[in-house]
Formats: sequence, C-alpha cells, structure tokens
Amino acid sequence: MRFLSRQGIPIPVPRVFDYWEADGKANLLIEYIEGKQLLKAWKDLTAEQRIHVMRTLAGYVDVMRAIPQPPAPALAPSGWVGSATGGAFTDGKVTRSMVSLGPFCNQAAFNNWHYSLFAKYEKWSPKVPAYLAELRRATRDDHPIVFTHGDMHMANVLVRVHGEGPEDVEVVALLDWEQSGWRPLYWEAMKWIWMSRGGNLMAPWKEFGWKELCVGYDQDVMREFQLMEVSTTPPDVEDSEKTHGIDDN
Repeated sequence: MRFLSRQGIPIPVPRVFDYWEADGKANLLIEYIEGKQLLKAWKDLTAEQRIHVMRTLAGYVDVMRAIPQPPAPALAPSGWVGSATGGAFTDGKVTRSMVSLGPFCNQAAFNNWHYSLFAKYEKWSPKVPAYLAELRRATRDDHPIVFTHGDMHMANVLVRVHGEGPEDVEVVALLDWEQSGWRPLYWEAMKWIWMSRGGNLMAPWKEFGWKELCVGYDQDVMREFQLMEVSTTPPDVEDSEKTHGIDDN
C-alpha cells in the first residue's frame, strides 16, 4: 500500500500509519474510510450503477499496469515476478496455504515452478503428466509483467452511494493488498474471474471480467482454469517447494 501511495496515482488506497509483527502475525494500522462494502451494497445497485463501479475498477487496473517496474538487483532489471518491492509474495490462486512464494527472475521461471506444483497429482491419473505437458507448452512466457492487486473482490471495495444515477456510486477505497505485486499481464483478469464464484449474485461481475478485462488474452486465463482441473483447488505448498524455480535454470 505504501508502494502505491508513493506512485501518486489516482487509486483510493488507505494511508498506512504503522506495520509490525508480533507472535508470528503481521499487523497493519491504516486510515479509516467511511463506506460500505460493495459486496453488501451490490444487491441495491442498479445495473447501470454496477457497470459504473466495475468500469471504475477496470480503470484502476489500467493505471496499475502502467506503473514502471523497478529493478530488483537480486533478480533482474525488469520482467521479474514478486512482491511490490521484489520480495516473496502470496497468492491464493497459486496455493491455498497462502505461504510466501518466490520471487522469480522471469515469467518462465514462475510458470515452470507453478506447473511443478501439480506434478504430485500424477498419482491420481496416468493422464496427468501428458495433460500438464500440453498445457505448459501452450502457456506463454513472454507477457509483460505488471503491477497487480491480485484480490479484486467485492468485499475489498468500499463505496458510497449518493443517489440513483450511475455516477452516484463512488468508489472510496480499494482494500486488501496482501496479494499485490508484479504478475503476468493477464493475472488480474484471471483473479477477478476466480474471485467471482458465488452464484447469481456474482454473475455480472464474472461476465464483466470475461468481456472487459480478458480482451486479447482470454486463452491465457482459460489455461489457468484448465490447470485447476487437475486438482480442483489450488495445491498446498511445502517448505521445500516455496522457492523452487526461482531462476530459469
């Protein structure tokens, strides 16, 4: 969040007052912002208001993607995958255990490591190795690496509703930057759709993700979901797997 604040970009991010760790837990003291979770306000918004909010958020995605990636001396001048400052990161789509991962010097290293997590499921079916190999061959290693929120969910958006018009809904805060960092270009769209599970309530959110955010790389997003067909849920990551693939050797 402090990284975003230093960029001087037009995204409503709460100010960070303090950060500390105690008893193995991270603690964050941030600015209080008056607003209502979009998840709770959603059912009372008109279709036009919903579109306005989603397009506002899509605009934030464009702004984040335009942030220049700083060099990470331990990794590479650019094109590395990691946290905002080039360190380890967490991502609930990569592993459900939400442990620190990486960083990786480039997308190829990240992809190789990501796919290696699914090798353990070969014991489930003899078809798994060939399926993984086919998907990996089709997976690109040359996407631009861009800054990504990584958890675009209605629960992480605060809004204020001032009236009944489309622009009477104001996005006042984008929260929960725990999974943010530098990811392949399609990652934000994929996570937007991944976080849209929830029945009919989330259907417009999911549809917007496919139609508006995935333009030009819908096949990249689809391959991530095809990969999940191997395990149905993100795999757990053992300590020995956390940094596997940190380089491209």
